[in-house]
Amino acid sequence: MNHLILLYLLVFTNTCFGQVLLSSFKPKTKKDKEVIAKLRSLPEINDLYARPPGKDLRWDILFGSPDSEHAKYQFQVGTDHKDRFSTNYHLSIDPITLQVYYEDFDDMGEQDITLQQWRYWRNKPEFNKPHKWVNGKLIIVNYNKHVQKKSSQAG
Repeated sequence: MNHLILLYLLVFTNTCFGQVLLSSFKPKTKKDKEVIAKLRSLPEINDLYARPPGKDLRWDILFGSPDSEHAKYQFQVGTDHKDRFSTNYHLSIDPITLQVYYEDFDDMGEQDITLQQWRYWRNKPEFNKPHKWVNGKLIIVNYNKHVQKKSSQAG
């Protein structure tokens, strides 16, 4: 039983504290510097930091380096409220190609889409409806096709 508790604590600690705020992160490698420069060059990041901070909040980014679970650098872009972090969106960057991805939590789970796809779809109403990605295209998921009408259900 003690081994299970220890395993839980290790997983919990790694999940919760595996990321650090980018504002306090000190790049350790040349690749860290390249990836952070790529992130900071994005218009979405520049727009975020151009907004004035609030009384009890500031804009920041949670930073996670690649590891055995994630091959890409992981970023949670959002608001630091002193006592909690509120994520606006998730981005990742491939350390080899420096390709930027948006992590879309769609009806199939989490899926990386390209930054170009996200920029195209994010302001369209379809993006906020239940959807999935098929060959790089957003497909609306229609749940009504699979739901029986009350009149056809056995009583």
